[in-house]
Amino acid sequence: NEWLERNYGTCDTAEDELVAIKLAIRGLQEVVEQGDNNIDIAVMRRGKGLEKLPAEQLKRLIAECDVERKAEEEKAK
Repeated sequence: NEWLERNYGTCDTAEDELVAIKLAIRGLQEVVEQGDNNIDIAVMRRGKGLEKLPAEQLKRLIAECDVERKAEEEKAK
């Protein structure tokens, strides 16, 4: 919960779906074992049902989040 409060500012608008998904992934990475097999993400859009992200897209987003997190760690040093 504290992590989400600190990092919510990275999501400039709720309409930026990709940023919101990455925020969710990074939050989940804080509390689950490393690896893309431990995370599933589903998106619910207005007027549509719940849609689970395809595994390939999820792996790509997790890899992007890992790169972003490492860059932030290096910047903080």
